[in-house]
Amino acid sequence: MNSACVDIETIPSSIERLSEGEQLVQFTRYTRSHSDGGHTDFFKYIVASNGKEDISCWEKDYLSDGKEQLYVQALRNLFRKLDFIELNQSLEMDDISEEQYNRELEENESNYLIPAPIDKPSVQQIIQITDIVRKIGRESKISVDEVSEIFSLDMDKAMSVLNE
Repeated sequence: MNSACVDIETIPSSIERLSEGEQLVQFTRYTRSHSDGGHTDFFKYIVASNGKEDISCWEKDYLSDGKEQLYVQALRNLFRKLDFIELNQSLEMDDISEEQYNRELEENESNYLIPAPIDKPSVQQIIQITDIVRKIGRESKISVDEVSEIFSLDMDKAMSVLNE
C-alpha cells in the first residue's frame, strides 16, 4: 500500500489521471474549524488497481478573514516603510532633489505613510497579532511601537480592551 500527501491544487488532475483498470474506491473529506474562524479541509482518496490500493491525502488551511487581513495589513505597512526608507536613501545619495522628494511624498502619500489606526481592536485581533508575532519568532526582538506600526494598532486602545 502506497501513501502520499499531495497539494490540494493537484487533486482534480490526480483523479482525472486514473489509469485504465484503476478504480476510485473511497473519497473522504472533512473540515476542522479553528477558534480564530479559519478552517482546514482534509481530503483522502483510495484508488484500487490490480489488487493493490494507493492512498493519497491532502489538506488545505484557510485563514479566518480577520487573520488574513492582519497579515495583509502588516505586509502593506512593511512595504510602505521599506519604500519610505528607499526614498530617503535616494535623497541622501542625491539621486533625487529635495523638490522631487517632497513632490513624490505629496503625490503618492499612501505609498509611504502608514495609516493611523481607526478602530478599537477586538480581543480576538489582539490574540491573533500576538500569535502572528510569535510565529515569526520576533516576540523578544520587537518593540511595542513596532507592533503598533506594523499592524496599524493603537496601543492605548489595545490596552483598554485588555483591561476591560
